[in-house]
Amino acid sequence: MEFAEQYLDSINVPGNLFITGLWAPVGLRYHATHHLFMSMPYHNLGKAQRRLVNGLSDNTLYLQTLRKGLWDALRRIWSEASAATR
Repeated sequence: MEFAEQYLDSINVPGNLFITGLWAPVGLRYHATHHLFMSMPYHNLGKAQRRLVNGLSDNTLYLQTLRKGLWDALRRIWSEASAATR
């Protein structure tokens, strides 16, 4: 995979600090951001993600990785898998 394809194959689910932290305790919340900055400590990824969303002049590629929550992530995974099998 190309770097951009690998990045877009990952997701960020910033969600609610407490609720999202229960079903995605480590790694998934900022997984796509981790692919951009692999050496950045996990506890800094949330701040980096917020800066990228608000600071990039063209953040369309970055925004493609954001999911609102668990159900949004699962719905998109299901629809992408269904489209790939057609």
